[in-house]
Amino acid sequence: MPNFRLNEHIVACEILNGEAVLIHFETGCYYSAAGTGAELIGCLSKACSSQALAESLAKRYPENIEGILSDVEIFIDQLSAEGLKTETNRLHCWLAVRR
Repeated sequence: MPNFRLNEHIVACEILNGEAVLIHFETGCYYSAAGTGAELIGCLSKACSSQALAESLAKRYPENIEGILSDVEIFIDQLSAEGLKTETNRLHCWLAVRR
């Protein structure tokens, strides 16, 4: 399974107060994600696979892993369509589990 990260060469990201704000330098578009979306983007700033993202989220949410994995893959596909993510050989996934 490939690992992904934000395309740091053309995307700037800042997470403030639980909201991720991204700027695509080539298109000038701004993007925003809150809640789980901001958490996923935070992890993608370090590099992670969709499976690892889904497993981390499954620890926090009582839904089944297949449903979460599907949602994570859709989110990653949307980031890809906008040119915001890239594949990488690195792997470092950390997603805080809040209780």
